[in-house]
Amino acid sequence: MPQLGRFLADARHVLAPGGHLAVITTARHEQGRLVDLAPGIIRHASAAGLAYVQHVIAVRVPVEGDALVVQAGPAELAQLRRAQSAELPPVVSVHADVCLFARLGGGAR
Repeated sequence: MPQLGRFLADARHVLAPGGHLAVITTARHEQGRLVDLAPGIIRHASAAGLAYVQHVIAVRVPVEGDALVVQAGPAELAQLRRAQSAELPPVVSVHADVCLFARLGGGAR
């Protein structure tokens, strides 16, 4: 993540006082494990002089009534599976994580 650290440091320098930086990420499964990049992003942002302000969830699928409409593929709709189901869920990202940061201290602009 060295490139991320450099980006966050550069973003801090151009961020206006009172401004915020939003970083969007999504947890995913890799080799049977959940990989959540948000904690690493927060650590890198802190090291770059950015304060973690808030975590926001952005829903990435349409909401119809009280249901999320999940499209598993270009031509098919799917339903979220029951927790007890042995079937694999559709491969779809229902939400994204939005981490908001603010610049610490004065710093250059």
